Amino acid sequence: MAAILLLHGLWRWAVLIAAVLAVTGALTSMRDSAGVSRAQRFGFWYTLALDLQVTVGLILWVGETAWRSHPFLAFIHPLAMLAGLGLAHVARSRQRKLVTAGRPSMVPLALYIASLAVLVLAIPTGRV
Repeated sequence: MAAILLLHGLWRWAVLIAAVLAVTGALTSMRDSAGVSRAQRFGFWYTLALDLQVTVGLILWVGETAWRSHPFLAFIHPLAMLAGLGLAHVARSRQRKLVTAGRPSMVPLALYIASLAVLVLAIPTGRV
């Protein structure tokens, strides 16, 4: 389980970088129609990276027992990460639909920002 925990901790950085790229991609796609394709790719990679992170996290949550003594790790962190995952997927879905309709919108941008904010607030720090 230590290797899986290490993977989970390292992969978090890939998720955060992908989230920042998804936010900037959604922002630039509102100003520049040429950036729409790039924004879609960034949104795809963000949701994919987050899917993998949550999957590894669920494996840890089921298989590891050390977290059970701490309410943050037992409940708040997993539920917040699932909420962030849901927000990211709704953002991606809205982004695809709006691109098909040919309309720029702030909705995917707001949802990606909300997802990133939830993830950042739910990351365990050294205090936990």
